[in-house]
Amino acid sequence: MKKIFLYSLMTLILFEVSLQVLGLGVTFFTNRDNETAITQTAGKKIFKILVLGESTSYGMLLKNRLQDAYPYQVAKFLKDKRRDIDFQVINLSYPGQTSYSIANTLERNLKKYKPNLVICHFGVNDSDPVLNPFLQLKFYHLSIPTFIKKIKTFKLITLSYLYFKNRKNISQGLEGQFIFENRALNNGQHDFSYVEESKKTYHQILSTIKSQNIPYLMLSYFHTYENIFTLLASVQKENNAHYVNLKLKDREKLQDLYAEDLWHPSIKGHTHIARKIIQLLKENTPYFFKALQDKKLE
Repeated sequence: MKKIFLYSLMTLILFEVSLQVLGLGVTFFTNRDNETAITQTAGKKIFKILVLGESTSYGMLLKNRLQDAYPYQVAKFLKDKRRDIDFQVINLSYPGQTSYSIANTLERNLKKYKPNLVICHFGVNDSDPVLNPFLQLKFYHLSIPTFIKKIKTFKLITLSYLYFKNRKNISQGLEGQFIFENRALNNGQHDFSYVEESKKTYHQILSTIKSQNIPYLMLSYFHTYENIFTLLASVQKENNAHYVNLKLKDREKLQDLYAEDLWHPSIKGHTHIARKIIQLLKENTPYFFKALQDKKLE
């Protein structure tokens, strides 16, 4: 019995170490990409675009995300228009990131990278009880110590529990996101109590960016809870922020904008997002490109 226990414990430890190493690897390579992106180009003025997001901005499911994800498509367009400027992307987007994790590191990242423009594309993961610290207490029905919540094996077990609990209710097609379809309380009503807390965090993030006089813009999503769309629109209005509404009116006819998981954007979907951003940048050139002292982006 002792041997079985020891073997089981060692297996769990090795599994956790593997997950932690994998997580560190993702962070390392993402940071390496960003460090490479901000190398000085001789004879050119640098314009840094900082992206704060999650798996969408990261380029989840894209074979060449450093080329096809929308932040890099936007930078390529700008480089083609202004060859005298080196437009660099610092993409601090990670799968599973929430507004809370972004807020915790924002001041440090703004100081480190000194961006000329910030793209804010987050909010949807705040509705996940596994990722959102505000919802975790309600989800687990007890207070989980911070060090346990950081254990990746614990998170994986929680996600597995969610899946097996709700697998019979998983819908098909574009709605096939079991976590998003089944976050409900005991009375069958969805728990949207996170909205007000997320709103405070979003305001905190935008206030920090504005305090440093950095131009920024907000993005919504192709589809998500209506509460998320309402949250983003409310924050945009209260901050008078430049906003790109990506909500699709007829998703069934626009399935080619989605990747194979029918949630994240395909290459075509990222191009769609990039074009929307570029249109906004063109319409508000004096604000977004004041660091270049340009009046118009041709």
